[in-house]
Amino acid sequence: MFEQGIVTTFDTSENGDAAFVNSEAPNIASKDVKIQVEAGGQLKVADGGRLILAGQTVENAGKITGGKQAQLILVASQDKVYLQPAENDGPFAGLLVEVGSGGKVTNLGEIATRQGNITLAGFAVNQSGRVTATTSVDVNGSIRLLARQGARKEGDALAAFDTNRPDDGGDGSGYASTVTFGKNSQTKIIADADGGSAIDEQAQPLSYLEAVANTIHMESDSAIVANGGKVNFTASSDLENTTEAAKGRIVLDAGAVIDVSGTKHISADISRNVQEMSVQSFELRDSPYQKMAY
Repeated sequence: MFEQGIVTTFDTSENGDAAFVNSEAPNIASKDVKIQVEAGGQLKVADGGRLILAGQTVENAGKITGGKQAQLILVASQDKVYLQPAENDGPFAGLLVEVGSGGKVTNLGEIATRQGNITLAGFAVNQSGRVTATTSVDVNGSIRLLARQGARKEGDALAAFDTNRPDDGGDGSGYASTVTFGKNSQTKIIADADGGSAIDEQAQPLSYLEAVANTIHMESDSAIVANGGKVNFTASSDLENTTEAAKGRIVLDAGAVIDVSGTKHISADISRNVQEMSVQSFELRDSPYQKMAY
């Protein structure tokens, strides 16, 4: 159950806590709580909607889609899932997601939303299918793959810094957290076909992709595309002191691609580079043709 609702602001009072799942199920770790969307299964969320799949193990082999500005969350935890609204001036909109003791999240199918956010969170995050978000001139798309645990209050914010654990959690995920982009997987944030138009001077939100773990591994022929956007990888055994961490690996196998180039094959009118101005003889005083006129 949701004890405090899924959009309750993170309580920073002395005895406060975040909104979380399974708050009254202290023995959940002894249960096999698995959510599985099998191949051929479909889940759809309307514009502005939100879907949360939370369990010890979460696996999608089907198709999960969201409308404009929808948020799709797949989160695996052995105990609690913490949620907090993202800051208005942050790189993405929706809910921040962290876990107490993480589980395993696997995507083998397709997850897509328009101008919204997709978050996969747990201790082991495996993206072996297709994950797609779109960005418009007003609202950016974002994808977050978070393999960390130990959620707690950090000032007024919700944070988690642990990418190691003393045992394998019983789920075969090992002692160090991992984000894996599987062979031939596609993780993309592209321009929305109906994203509108803007003048050159208008600031536009950037697509945003974030991956956090002890080890981030892009297997052969996996691809990350964020046209003109930001891709942030953080791999560390100590997320609080990343510069002093003893371990942390980012591995890109042969054929793996990270592409943040601009959108290709876009036509623009030449007139956007032409300006009218009044030119007098003074401005042309060094022109050979002007000198010849005398």
